[in-house]
Amino acid sequence: MMHYGIAGAILASIVIFLYDGTRGQIKSTVAKYCFYAFYPLHLFLIYSVFYNKYNCI
Repeated sequence: MMHYGIAGAILASIVIFLYDGTRGQIKSTVAKYCFYAFYPLHLFLIYSVFYNKYNCI
């Protein structure tokens, strides 16, 4: 059985190898800030689910 770290490194290497240097298709400012807001919001969601399930941290 392959270790998960090795599998992740192989998958990441494939993605990096296939990158051709072009920027993404999303050019709107609203979409950019939605992506910026997503990261802290999903961390808060994970924290709140963990806190409510285990009542600790």
